[in-house]
Amino acid sequence: MTADEREEVLVRIFELTESRGIELVVLIPVYRGFHDHRDLLAEVSVRLEIDCLDLETVIERSHTSRKDLFLDEVHPTAKMHRFIGEEICRYLRSRVLPSLTRIRPAEWPPQGVAGAQDSSGKMVRYLSKFF
Repeated sequence: MTADEREEVLVRIFELTESRGIELVVLIPVYRGFHDHRDLLAEVSVRLEIDCLDLETVIERSHTSRKDLFLDEVHPTAKMHRFIGEEICRYLRSRVLPSLTRIRPAEWPPQGVAGAQDSSGKMVRYLSKFF
């Protein structure tokens, strides 16, 4: 796929999610040898004002050698997957929890958040332990 085709796909994904009220977040991978792809994702994300998580920062913060975080040029180790998951959770905590505190009881549960009524009829929300 050419750079122009990859950019067109990303723009279409953005337009589709935006038209449905879904906030898109781009994960910029850390694969070796994919610098052009990483640069394209970052450039398009900035231009379209899409939030992006550059996973290169995960490596920097881990204080771990890159060779200890990848099985080969592309595939992360279990340790790197954990670091990536922690970064995604950190992002979601900063974006999701603040929005939940603004929800009034009459609006609960917001679309996409699991919840159920307890025996008294009060709405009880379920959140992952990661949030």
